Amino acid sequence: MPARLRPVRALAALLAAHVFGRRVCALTIQKEDLAQGGVLEKRRAHVETQLDADRVLSGQKLTAMRLPCSHNGTNGSAGVWVILYQTSMNLAPLGGFLYNQLAEQMDGLMMPEVIGMGSHFGGFSSKHLLAIQRLSAMDPDDLVILSDYADVLLNPGRGPPGTAFCAFRDEYLRMTKGQSKDAVVISAEAQCCVGALSYVEPGSLIQRNNTRTTRRKRACNSGASGCMGLGRDKSWQDFMVGLAAQRGFNGTQYPFLNAGLMAGRAGALAQILSDIQLDASEDDQAVMTDMLWAFPERFILDYDQRLFGNARWPKQDGCVFMMDDSGVFSQTETGSKPLFLHTSGKFYKCLRSMAVQVGWNSSAQSVAKPGHALPSVFALLAAALALRLAA
Repeated sequence: MPARLRPVRALAALLAAHVFGRRVCALTIQKEDLAQGGVLEKRRAHVETQLDADRVLSGQKLTAMRLPCSHNGTNGSAGVWVILYQTSMNLAPLGGFLYNQLAEQMDGLMMPEVIGMGSHFGGFSSKHLLAIQRLSAMDPDDLVILSDYADVLLNPGRGPPGTAFCAFRDEYLRMTKGQSKDAVVISAEAQCCVGALSYVEPGSLIQRNNTRTTRRKRACNSGASGCMGLGRDKSWQDFMVGLAAQRGFNGTQYPFLNAGLMAGRAGALAQILSDIQLDASEDDQAVMTDMLWAFPERFILDYDQRLFGNARWPKQDGCVFMMDDSGVFSQTETGSKPLFLHTSGKFYKCLRSMAVQVGWNSSAQSVAKPGHALPSVFALLAAALALRLAA
């Protein structure tokens, strides 16, 4: 994909920036209302009007995006959403680059949902509460991609707008064929485990009661004082390696659950996030891993990195993605070409090295920031005319 956008796509990116800035303000108000128990109720109508207007502007018209592709005999009526979590673009190494990548992939018609903007990170439960709120408002059968933001890049170069997400959905349907409709696909990584798992054994956090859950114990917050990790996680490693082998992935280098990226039906994702009953001070990946122990049938780990690719941050050569002649990054150890590339462990050197190859410029402004002046409709029309003349 060339670094310079074609005129029509440049306008799409400009429109995306305009809508993104408006959406940031609205979602910030919505977050404040959630935190303060409804004392900002009078502003909610304005919030909903703002969000609805943005969806109309983006072409969503209050419904999910419909992919412009064939569905190979499957039910293609369900929509597609991308939900990203980020509290501030200033804290993201690439700024708004991922957001603009997604908007460009759909020629400005797909507007990802960014939750958490303008809020204070109060633990992973705050992320989950916002996600549940958003997921509950969607058609339960819509396909939703729930992703981290700051350490994620879109794998580009797949053809006309929409092509990448057509391929993503086709791969998702292949992976979930024959599985429970409540199952979700979750990313898998090569390293284990988060510090919080050193202090608990498998099955000690979540109690399964048929299809329901109760919490037995709380996990600590990995990296915090008293939760740095003791390296006592062999029981967890044995469990996940054994589960991979049971599922036909004996010897995979990526047997361990990573909670940063998930895909599934909106209803299934909302149910899982609700069932783990996460506390503000807990490590979400630790609790999600025990949820895998209690309900393995509700998780499909992406062992082959078909949807979500994870770098290997503990290794010196752990940036396991290489761009091929077609302009697409391949995962060098599995040969797959996942749409979402994840560099957890603050492996930002890897993230930036890939981003530069697909047009990111560290000195460029990726999107309009909250509080900055946003282009008016007249400015956007003027830009469209200028781009048309330049075409």
